[in-house]
Order: sequence, then C-alpha cells, then structure tokens
Amino acid sequence: VYKESLRLYPPAYMLARETVASDDLLGFKIKKSDQVFIGIASMHRSPRFFERPNDFYPERFLEKLKHPFAFIPFGAGGKSCVGERLAYFEATIILKIICEKYRIIPTSNQILAEPLITLHPTLGQQIRLELRTEGLHV
Repeated sequence: VYKESLRLYPPAYMLARETVASDDLLGFKIKKSDQVFIGIASMHRSPRFFERPNDFYPERFLEKLKHPFAFIPFGAGGKSCVGERLAYFEATIILKIICEKYRIIPTSNQILAEPLITLHPTLGQQIRLELRTEGLHV
C-alpha cells in the first residue's frame, strides 16, 4: 500500500541531473553537462511501465516490475535520497498503529496534490477514521 501510494504521489515528483556525456535520447541531442529533468510522477503513471497506471492497485508490487527503474520515488543510484530506508521504516510503524485502531474511509475518490519543492497534498482534504471495535485490546 505504501509503495503504491508513493507510485501515485512520489514526494520527489521530478529530479534534475547533469549529464556526464553527450548522447542521443529518443531523437533529442543531449550535450555533456546539460541539465535534464526526470519526470518521476509521469514515469510512475506511464502505461508503458504500469497496467492501469492511474488506479490504486497495491497488488502490482507483488510481482516484478517491467523495468528496474520504473519505480523510483526516492531517486536512484548515487544521488538517491539517503532517508529512503528511514521513510519506509517510519511509514510501516505509523500505518500499523493507525490501521490497527482505525478504518480509513475516503471522503472523496480523488486526491489533489500540489507540486512544490516536493509533492504535497492540497490543504483542506479530509479522510474519515472509524474506530475498529473487533480485535481492539484496550
């Protein structure tokens, strides 16, 4: 669920990189030291890499991805986010605590996000938390 959320709403929705050599990319000439932008959000929603790319379908991560770099919410390689492992660890703990006590009920079928330095949810959106009664140890 966390990976699928990161796929649809990657915190770093684009990355800037400087090229180390001249190359030709899909017919575009790129010179050494050019600045290129990698559209992570666009790549994560590409039908080339993901079936039903706009659907929330966490089970897609039970199988191997079509390309090893099709999913890079924290970047990849030597310049990837050093906090990636911590983010996964924190998310696991927080989601476990919330989901043990509450059912998360959406109040809308669309999530809005703002592309600032990182991707942020638009203010004012709400979810409903319903207290779980079964299996609750108080």
